[in-house]
Amino acid sequence: MKKLNLFNESLILLLMVLVYFFTVKSVVPKYVTIFLFLVVSFYFFPFKLLQNREANSKNVIFSNLLISVTLIMGIIGFYYEQKFIFELFAFINFAFMIYYAFRNTENKPLSMYYRIITNHFLLLFLLAMVIW
Repeated sequence: MKKLNLFNESLILLLMVLVYFFTVKSVVPKYVTIFLFLVVSFYFFPFKLLQNREANSKNVIFSNLLISVTLIMGIIGFYYEQKFIFELFAFINFAFMIYYAFRNTENKPLSMYYRIITNHFLLLFLLAMVIW
């Protein structure tokens, strides 16, 4: 039961990637996707930060903020034609993923390490769909 709880966030992000794909293919309406992206982005930054204050470090807070902003950028991707900003966010996301992979000096458990790397990897898929 505990392992399932560790990967709920990754499953939520995978669901967001699939919802975005189905919205681009006109299966899911845009307003449903916008609502889901807003709810999930508010979960990652303000609610999750307030939920467990003691366990948060600078890297985890920045990771949650980056996930939240990237989901908001996914909404903007429906209406904004210039793709440079999305490429910039993809680069920032990839750079943070590499930084966190090589600089895990906080002695966090491996489950948190894998979860953060998996979340940012899924965000790279989302940004790749927005760019193309």
